[in-house]
Amino acid sequence: MGNGIAFRIVARRIIASFAVLAIFWMTGGITGCVEGWSAGGRAGISAAGVVEAAEKAMAGKAKEKVQIRADKSGDYDLEKDVLILEGNVIITQGETVIRADRVEIDMNKKVAKVTTGVNLTQPDLVLTGKVFTAYLNDKRVIVEGDVVLQKDEEQASAKQGPEKPGDSGKMGAMAAGAAGTGTGGKGEAARGESARVESKGEVSSKKKDRITLRCDRLEYWTEKKESTATGNIAVTKGETRAWGDKAVYREKDKLFILSGRKVRVERGKGETMTCAELTMYTDRDVVVARNNVEIEFETD
Repeated sequence: MGNGIAFRIVARRIIASFAVLAIFWMTGGITGCVEGWSAGGRAGISAAGVVEAAEKAMAGKAKEKVQIRADKSGDYDLEKDVLILEGNVIITQGETVIRADRVEIDMNKKVAKVTTGVNLTQPDLVLTGKVFTAYLNDKRVIVEGDVVLQKDEEQASAKQGPEKPGDSGKMGAMAAGAAGTGTGGKGEAARGESARVESKGEVSSKKKDRITLRCDRLEYWTEKKESTATGNIAVTKGETRAWGDKAVYREKDKLFILSGRKVRVERGKGETMTCAELTMYTDRDVVVARNNVEIEFETD
């Protein structure tokens, strides 16, 4: 009986070993074991070698690949570990695609410096600027000089809109929590802690509007789809234009948050508003102003 139990245990171990070896062979993990066996004789293959090969195979599967193509040339300085590519260079990492005329990559740090004819694209997003620095391990880029970010956003229907929709396109008519209202044909309409502005009418859920951000410098996290922009901020969405010192964009919340010494927003027909912080939604025609709010508009 003891021999029968021992036989079953040995048989199970043999079956398990063949299964493990089959998995390693299919994933390429067996290569390291076979090479060690060939170099050092049969004793070269061991449990430690199998585990090490498996870990390498699993680690390789977990890492995201970065694909690079270039039409003209690719020079690899092995001593400095620097790769230089020229001619319609395309870097693809997940859904992020960077195109440029010339790219220099520090292969040790996985940092790409892009300086000529550069743009970054994702679904419904285009980012351009003079100089790109892409931190491929962090999935982060820093763009400097004449930065332009364009985002096409599907607009929410009326049922998906804010909890307190407005009745008018006038900024003054949409002031919420304002301390005062102007009475002249043109003057200060409201001054208070916060104000909400919304355009009149329903918006089709199938319609897409383009939001454009311009700035001097922008840091963008490509996987989280979040950015921080500084320097000469200007955001445009339809007839709404806003300016500030800093802008934070969050894709998951569908909004830009502008801040600065005096954030300013303008719409058509002489409607203006200033505040310390402005939230501009990308999927609806709504802006929310906070702190030191001043609104000015013209009556009919």
